[in-house]
Amino acid sequence: MKKGYTIIELLVVISIAGILMSLGAYSWNSVASRSRDNTRKTDLERIKTVLEQYASDNRSYPKVNTDSGMKLVAEYQLNNSCTGSTEDSRLYPKYIAIIPTDPKKKIENCSDVTVTDQHGYYLYLSSGDPSQQGNATGYALMATLEKETDRISDNNNPLKNGSNLLNYSVYKNNESAFDQNYIIFGGLNRSSN
Repeated sequence: MKKGYTIIELLVVISIAGILMSLGAYSWNSVASRSRDNTRKTDLERIKTVLEQYASDNRSYPKVNTDSGMKLVAEYQLNNSCTGSTEDSRLYPKYIAIIPTDPKKKIENCSDVTVTDQHGYYLYLSSGDPSQQGNATGYALMATLEKETDRISDNNNPLKNGSNLLNYSVYKNNESAFDQNYIIFGGLNRSSN
């Protein structure tokens, strides 16, 4: 008599192994997305700290530069890197060496981001109409979270609801270009969040 496993026993073992691997992959993905979301929140807090330092020195936050055609990606807006400008009047290099970028959405060059598709990037918006003179007295930093728990609803999102909160409605005409769902507000003489 031969010793061995029956086909049924093998199928049961393979099925159990498959279920365990599926559960492990799901858990891994959940932990990884939570980790990326925590990185995003930490990155925005880092940028916020630097913006407050900048505003303390300059009595204004950096205004959104519309030379790039409303590319609101934080790396561009706070580095002056896509505007063709040679001035170092923003955050780099005096305030921060590298503007953090989303863990899943890295920028290689200016053409990576188009005005009509800024999904997944960190965004920087300054208060007021960017085409007007004057100081920016407030700002919003935005990111796209993967987990539902900390996302803001579209009703509370100035890019989606047409709100005049800090006059961000100037950006609303391009709302299909954005999917950001987490926001940090800041401003002179006001608390953020």
